[in-house]
Amino acid sequence: MQSRCAVRALPNPGAGGYWFKSNPKRKNAGGTLHHCGASVLIKFGTKYKLPLCGASLRVYFLINISERNINMQCFARWEKDDASGVFFRDQTILQFGNNWDLLASFILLNPGSALPLNHESKTEYLRSKKLPYFVEPKAGESYLEFSIDRLMRDVLKLFSTHYDGGSIRLHNLFNLKNQNSGEALTQFEKNKEHPKMFSSESEIKFCGAPVIVASGDNAAGTELKIQLIKHIQLAPNESLYALGRKDSTKFHFKKAEADASDFVRSYHPSYTFKYGNSTEIGDLGE
Repeated sequence: MQSRCAVRALPNPGAGGYWFKSNPKRKNAGGTLHHCGASVLIKFGTKYKLPLCGASLRVYFLINISERNINMQCFARWEKDDASGVFFRDQTILQFGNNWDLLASFILLNPGSALPLNHESKTEYLRSKKLPYFVEPKAGESYLEFSIDRLMRDVLKLFSTHYDGGSIRLHNLFNLKNQNSGEALTQFEKNKEHPKMFSSESEIKFCGAPVIVASGDNAAGTELKIQLIKHIQLAPNESLYALGRKDSTKFHFKKAEADASDFVRSYHPSYTFKYGNSTEIGDLGE
C-alpha cells in the first residue's frame, strides 16, 4: 500500500522526491509533507505549494509509508568468537523518526541476518541520548550500527503506521546470530556455555514499555523456556503482550497472561509477517 497524491507542476519528482507522513492519532486528519529537505503541515484534500521548489500538489489520502520514507536505524553490540566461528549480537535498538522514546520491547528467539555496516563505534552517540534503556558496554565492547533485516523492517513498518517515531528493543532468548533457526539451535547446543550466549537480568531493561513475547514454539525447550520465563518475570503483568493468532492468516499483539510457571506461548514474527500472513498492532493500539 502506498500514499496516493495528485501532483501538478512538480519539477523532476524522481530526483527531488516527496513523501507524506500521516497523523497517527487521527485518521484522514493530515500530517507532514516532506519535500527537497523542507517540511510543511497539511490537511487532506488541500492544495499546497512546496516551500523550496514552488511546485504544488494535493494530497487525497495516505494508507501507508515505506521504510525509505522514514529514517530507520539499528544499533547493537557485536562480538565474533574466532575459536568457535560464531557471532553474537545483543542489546539491539531499532529507531525511526525523530523520537527515541521506547515504544515496545520484543522477546525473540535469537538474532537474525542483520550485520554491522562498519566498525565505527556508536557507543558515545547512544550514550549522549541518555536513554533509560541503554545498557553500558563492558570493557572491550562497543555498539555498532547495523543493516536492517527483513524482520526488523517488518516490525518498523508496522509501528511506523501508528507512531511518528520511537525506539523498539529486541531481546533474545540466546544471543547467537543465525537467521536459520535450525542451525542456530544446533550452534546453541554446542556453545551454550559461552559467556555472551545469554543476557543477564541487569541487561534487560523494559522501562515500563509494552513487552511483546514473540519467541515462537522453539522457546518451549527446557533451557530456552528458562530464559523466556526470566524475561517474563522482569515485565510487569500489565505490560505483557504476546504475538498471537487472530484468524487463519491474521496475527496481532494481544494482552497476555503467563501460566502458573510464568510461561507465555507465542508465534514468531518471521512466520506472521510472511507466507501470506499479516500482523496487526492489536491490543497495543488501544
